[in-house]
Order: sequence, then structure tokens, then C-alpha cells
Amino acid sequence: MPRISFEMTGLSYDSSRKQISFTRNFSANNSIKLNSQFVPIPYNFDFSLSIYTRNTEDGTQILEQILPFFTPDFNVTVNFIPTMSQKYDLPIILNSVNTTTDYEGDMMSTRLITWDLEFTAKGYIWPLVESSSYIRQSNTNLYITDNTVTPNDVANIDTGYIGTANTQIVTESKITPNPIDALPDDEFGFSEEFINQNEPEAIIMLTEDGYELLTEDSNYTLTLES
Repeated sequence: MPRISFEMTGLSYDSSRKQISFTRNFSANNSIKLNSQFVPIPYNFDFSLSIYTRNTEDGTQILEQILPFFTPDFNVTVNFIPTMSQKYDLPIILNSVNTTTDYEGDMMSTRLITWDLEFTAKGYIWPLVESSSYIRQSNTNLYITDNTVTPNDVANIDTGYIGTANTQIVTESKITPNPIDALPDDEFGFSEEFINQNEPEAIIMLTEDGYELLTEDSNYTLTLES
């Protein structure tokens, strides 16, 4: 003596800390893969800490090293999933402090004084971490359509038509990061390329004043405001 022991006595779902289930956290762990993970599920974990002593003074000296940190909670910042680099505050709440005294024989014989401290840790249970490649190119197709097209019409990717012969892709936009191998924490911009599908040789170039449509088969330059 003295001795200290602890055990987890239970856990329960905490609906007050629930987040939107479809929200994801993202973390770039290297130049090839991007880690993602759905938000954690909040659970309360109940713990019991027991202090065993022969003398009252021994027990109170141990308690005075613990109780001042809980008012009534103590926050610990924890990196739960190192590969995700997501740090969360973990409140540990002191719920109660109780003491009991057990005698072996009469009150003048050997006794055991037990202090029981009940804690609740507001933690989480975490889903799996998934890895995927970076998105390094965004493609956008611009269409000209007539009034006969409805939202139920399906695009024909091979021909570029939607619903009627008067509907077709007129411009294809490609956006890529610059430099192409940039990571999320790097400084980077974007390169934009516009291709006129009606004139295969036409390229729209990004300039300081806007966008310029340059064609080899035409004698004009079309400037589009950015």
C-alpha cells in the first residue's frame, strides 16, 4: 500500500456531439495518395479509478495530486489517427469522488481505505481511412442547345449531342494545377485551356486582359472577358 487501479466500466453514444455523417476529413500523406475519412462517431467512455491505502493521510496526499487538474474537466489534445493529421480535444470529466473503509476484524485492526473516482472521457470511434489519387485535371464542356431539350435528355458523350441535332459541344475547358505535381500545401496556380470543338485548330489562350480565341482558319480574334 498504497495502490491505484482503473478500469473501463462502460461506453455510450453521445448524440449531442454528432456531426453530419457524410462529412469527410482529408489529409495529404505523400505526393501520390490523398487520405480521406468520414467524421468520427462520438462516444462517452466511463472509467473508474480506485486508490487503496492503509492511512487516511496517504489517500488525501494522492488525491491532492489529481483533483486540482479537474474543474470539473481536463482537456487533452490527441492525434487519434496519425495518418490523417487530425488533432482533437479530448475532455475528461471527473464525475464523483467517494470513499469507503473496510476493517478486518474490529475497528482497531488492520483497515483498507478505498477512494473511488469516476471519470467520463468524451472520445470517438473512428471509421476506416481510405486512400485515393489526387484530382489534377478538371474538364468542362459548354453546350449550345435549343428549347426542345428537357432535363431528362441524356448526353451522348461520343457525339457531343444532347437530345437534338441542334445541340452540341462548342467549347471544352481543361483546368490543371501549375505546376502539375503541386501538393496541397505548396504554392500553385491553375492553367486553363479552352478548345473550340467547331474549329479543331482553335485555341483560347489566357491573357492578362482576359481570354483570346485564336484560330488558324479565321481572320479574327475573339476576346472574352474573364
